[in-house]
Amino acid sequence: MLFIGFMTLIFAFIYDVMFVGLPYQDPLPDLQLVQEAQSKIVSTIAWCGVALVITGITGGLIRIINRLRNG
Repeated sequence: MLFIGFMTLIFAFIYDVMFVGLPYQDPLPDLQLVQEAQSKIVSTIAWCGVALVITGITGGLIRIINRLRNG
């Protein structure tokens, strides 16, 4: 789970660099709407990655605690 979370964060970064990039200096309203939509997509992907990383860390800690208790 932890690995998948880190890969999701890397994917979000690559998507951000490739599709969102730097904001335009004086964008047309249409371009600004497209860039805002793509920025929301990146944000959603990144937060999903963060949730997966936290879940992976929590699951790993629970496994370690259970192993220490049982043996």
